[in-house]
Amino acid sequence: MSAGKLVFRGVLMMSMGAFLAVGLTGCPSDTRASVPGKVAVLFSGNLATPLAKAHEISNDSLAAAYMTIASIELKLEDGTLVSVLPTPVEVDILLIEGVGELLAAADIPVGIYVGGAVVISSVEVEFLDYPGVLVPVSLLADGEFPVDVQFEVLSGAQGILKVALDNIMILKLDDSSLALEAELHIETDIDDGKQNINDDDSDLVAGNVETDGVIDSLKPEENSFEMEIGDGEVKVDYAEALILLPPVVQGAEPVEGSLADLAENACAHVTGVLTVGSDDMVLIADTVQIVAYNW
Repeated sequence: MSAGKLVFRGVLMMSMGAFLAVGLTGCPSDTRASVPGKVAVLFSGNLATPLAKAHEISNDSLAAAYMTIASIELKLEDGTLVSVLPTPVEVDILLIEGVGELLAAADIPVGIYVGGAVVISSVEVEFLDYPGVLVPVSLLADGEFPVDVQFEVLSGAQGILKVALDNIMILKLDDSSLALEAELHIETDIDDGKQNINDDDSDLVAGNVETDGVIDSLKPEENSFEMEIGDGEVKVDYAEALILLPPVVQGAEPVEGSLADLAENACAHVTGVLTVGSDDMVLIADTVQIVAYNW
């Protein structure tokens, strides 16, 4: 059997009209005094139907499948590359089914984008029968895969960049080594700054989002704090959130806490709904789980 392959497919989701354009309502683009756009970078994945292929490793035999996303870059029409992932991020692809992992909140220059590339530097799996042993999974083309996208960003735009792996399969090759096969999509959903038919602004919404970060600028009077994600920040609204604390015993379930347990510089895992408006990004939290306190 030949080496496994990664199949990549670029997808553009138009938010309005025949071409994706974003900016300030009623204001023409002026690159001499333009304000960079901002995108929330979400990563998600969907596992293939178990045993869809004869050489596929059953998902039920895996304890974890760790993937390191080294970089996500977009290309302007003049050839300039724009990175939207400041540092590599590791995700367990067994845990991202139907979940949008918020990797970054990145500034993005004004301009027309005509392509991009995602670099996956490594994949390792852990089998239930061999706990603690990580087995490497091969990638083609050194893990660098181009993606075809086309959209325009105008001054002050905000939006969502969705990177998704679909039909993920771990294959066992004839030489007993492992390889990853999947389809990769990039979708863009950008706020065009216009009003809808009811004359009110419509926010972009992404549900079932989670992220990890450090609590900053805690404002109890507003039931909110800022969380640094990549090079940017996202506001977290915890007014209706369940607060969870680290388990008393390692490996046990988290302990329910209260709003008083939130603290500056604490490491937290947040789940909820992400809303992106014309001038802000807010993660409306369902849960805020304190992972560790940095006293």
